[in-house]
Amino acid sequence: MIAPHDPFAPETRDNPQGFRTRELTARAERVGDDDSAPLRMAISSEAPVERYDWRTGEIYDEVLSHRGVGPDLSYVADGVPFCLDHSLAKQIGIGTTPSVDGDGVARIDVARGNHPDAEWVFKDMASGIRKKVSIGYWPGERYTQTKTAAGRIVRTYEGWALYEASSVAVPADYSVGVGRSAFGAAPVQQAESDPALSMESQMSLETTSERGTAPTPDTRAAELAVLARDGGMPEKAAEWIVNGVAVDAARSEVLASLRAKAEQRAPISTAPAVAVVGTDRAEDKPFTSLVDQLRAIKRAADGHVDPRLHGVMRGAASGLNETVGADGGYLIAPQFATEIFRLANAGGEILSRVKEIPVSGNQYTIPAVDETSRTNGNRWGGVRAFRAGENDTATASRPKFRRVTLDLTKKLIAIGYVTEEQLEDAPATSVILTEAFSEEIRFAKEREIWEGNGVGEMLGFMNSGALVSQAAESGQTATTINAANIVKMYSRLLPAARANAVWFINQDAEPQLPLMTIGNWPVFVPPSGLSGSKYGTLYNRPVVAVEFASTLGTLGDIVLADLSYYAMGTKGGANMQRSIHVRFVQGEETFRITDRCDGQPMLAAAVTPFKGSATQSAFVALAAR
Repeated sequence: MIAPHDPFAPETRDNPQGFRTRELTARAERVGDDDSAPLRMAISSEAPVERYDWRTGEIYDEVLSHRGVGPDLSYVADGVPFCLDHSLAKQIGIGTTPSVDGDGVARIDVARGNHPDAEWVFKDMASGIRKKVSIGYWPGERYTQTKTAAGRIVRTYEGWALYEASSVAVPADYSVGVGRSAFGAAPVQQAESDPALSMESQMSLETTSERGTAPTPDTRAAELAVLARDGGMPEKAAEWIVNGVAVDAARSEVLASLRAKAEQRAPISTAPAVAVVGTDRAEDKPFTSLVDQLRAIKRAADGHVDPRLHGVMRGAASGLNETVGADGGYLIAPQFATEIFRLANAGGEILSRVKEIPVSGNQYTIPAVDETSRTNGNRWGGVRAFRAGENDTATASRPKFRRVTLDLTKKLIAIGYVTEEQLEDAPATSVILTEAFSEEIRFAKEREIWEGNGVGEMLGFMNSGALVSQAAESGQTATTINAANIVKMYSRLLPAARANAVWFINQDAEPQLPLMTIGNWPVFVPPSGLSGSKYGTLYNRPVVAVEFASTLGTLGDIVLADLSYYAMGTKGGANMQRSIHVRFVQGEETFRITDRCDGQPMLAAAVTPFKGSATQSAFVALAAR
């Protein structure tokens, strides 16, 4: 038995107020411009989490108070351990400057540690790939209990103790909402066919082993007595003790007894179930995969509607491609539409580097300084400082601004057909729907960012006024790239863009890079060599091969660019719809993805430097040779 006073002991039947975890989806933002700058992120809120009280048998919503007394931060006064998946052996950073803000959300600045996993985890958090943050905490005994109008019990805990925070990829078992233990989530034990322990339980058990095993009772007899009492079998205690029954064997007997009682308490009823308090957990339980949902949709067309589809059905409409009757279907659930959109962004070397802006309306306007020259009288578009003597009148000047407008009425569309036979082949269907559609969305977006014409599509930097074209060397051989080209291209890059700039090349150019030298010094450092990176480097900036770069010898075969100067607005992410009737005669299902987005460079034109005539930009390409 785990001692109830041990704050690191996981929540169990014997320790109902034990160590718990809860998840939050939060966006991490850098506190500073450097890649190693801390990440500011939310780690907890007052969102309710469903729990089970082992002592009273009540189901209740647990709320962690962030106001008034709020959380107890004494344990993390010298910093919040920031771990990977609640493994204290994998502390990848430290959280500092904890604050509880007026919106009832706790936030910390997380600095990256030296653990081998820290680098990729922090990069994925900063780019929005890993969005789940989880905390480990002890709720304590101080709470106020209220009831909602629907009779739902709510317990608001004050003085709960924060112990650690973690980056996690998968949240706890949100189909159950109650942390499981050796005795199950509640007295009604889960069936043998149920999934394994939830991540929440696994995290708690791991944390216990990392912190050190809690003390055990002095004798086997004491532990057997507790098992008999809490398992509802007090008469068994003496029998187990006298007969020398092992603790594990006694625990198995208690579990079997609980399972038998649960089955007796749940008689079969032909009447439809009605939820009086709370929500239908069957509806809330997410689909296990995209294919799982597609199969449910297919069965719904025959009149067998899965309760999980209730939240994603649409009403009747008069036109084609809607949701009910002979002209419709269902919307794909949000978690799968988001998955496709995330795969599209994460898979692209270009998409992952642009400045992405979520937009709620149809247009998004960004005010920008209209500065195309750093010469006197043109900085900030027209600001100028003068020397003035006594009684002299100063010459007035003012900044000049322009608008960058993103039009979100533009949309990308991908449509495809899947045969009924293919829907029965779960692995093949999953590959087709996630790989093919997400790949096409990614490709279309990246092509437009690179070379879109701005008419009905995004404006690519290669077709914008911001592009700087560096001329080839006099007498340079056609279809070649030399060291002088690289040096001069780098000199045309805006100084502020050098920290994030990347060389994008056509793979046809790769054989020429290792041959470049300046004197006896190589210009190119190969990947996993002296650079210690998966990318090769030129002038200490990564070299990335992309299929959008032009063929060798033409404008755009090698480009030096900082894509954070490219703004892309998105609205609502990917939206996938399906219809079982568009190609009904052919026995095919129709799937359509729409993605509303628009983008353009933040620079309207190349910038003339304060001294010199060679213009500069965040987008520099080598001219045709």
